[in-house]
Order: sequence, then structure tokens, then C-alpha cells
Amino acid sequence: MANIIWNPPGTKTELPLEELPSVPWDIWVEGYACTGGSGGAWYAGTAKGKTFSEAVLALRDKNPKFAEYHRQTGTNHYHWGCECYPTEQEARKTYG
Repeated sequence: MANIIWNPPGTKTELPLEELPSVPWDIWVEGYACTGGSGGAWYAGTAKGKTFSEAVLALRDKNPKFAEYHRQTGTNHYHWGCECYPTEQEARKTYG
């Protein structure tokens, strides 16, 4: 079965996962607003992966500070409760 994913810079690809190339992904963390504080989206780094999820795991493995607050639910990734995204635009959608 083919995996449909969005590869940078937004081109749709249908290939078996094992045939996808490992490409660099930008990793952005969404902003937040809570009692007593708020912050905008921020750039966490770049890592290679066949999928965005794989790239976030690669960043976690090479960056201990990122790893300390990383959590994963399915293919969704979070840093200190804020979701990770492959583009700045997506990361800034909710809290800027």
C-alpha cells in the first residue's frame, strides 16, 4: 500500500515508505498562551527523515534539550505540550 505524504516544498508523493528518500525537514513548534505567559512559534531545527515524524524523531535523538520535553502521540509530536509542524505558517496559525 502506498503512503501519501506531503514532501517539502509541498509536492504530493505516492510511494511505498521504504522507497521514499530521506530529505531535510524544518521543524517548528507552535506558540502558546496560558495563565501568566505566552509565546510565539519558534524554530526547533532541521533534521532528515522519510516523513516529518521520522525527522522529528531524528531531531530528538541529536538534541538532548529538545528530547527532554518531546512527547509523541501517534504521528503527532509535541514539545512541552506544543505541537510540532513542518512550516512556520502552520506553527503560527493558533498563537502567532
